Amino acid sequence: MREIKFRAWDKNLERLYNPDYVQEYFHEIVSDNKRFTLLQYTGLKDKNGKDIFEGDILEYKKLSFHEDGVERGHVWYNEYAEWSVNNWLLNRIYRRAEVIGNIFEHPELLEEQHV
Repeated sequence: MREIKFRAWDKNLERLYNPDYVQEYFHEIVSDNKRFTLLQYTGLKDKNGKDIFEGDILEYKKLSFHEDGVERGHVWYNEYAEWSVNNWLLNRIYRRAEVIGNIFEHPELLEEQHV
């Protein structure tokens, strides 16, 4: 059975709450959906064993025969009900990816690369 857990971004306090906090105060967080943004756990871990959540920024080795280097992108749930990063499905890249931040606390990580 897959593990279901959430983090929550508090728009007012600009603070990210961990899954334990969200579980304890879930009813209050869900009922105030203008203040909080829920971020779902994808069920996958990065190359270091860190949980990957919606909104996380990943850095991963490019999947190209023509050029070397790394890419960055954020995790989102696409219109086909799949976890995605840039133009890739998350399940194709997570083993070589590393969580380096999230879109709320570290948006500059995407701006640096113009992703």
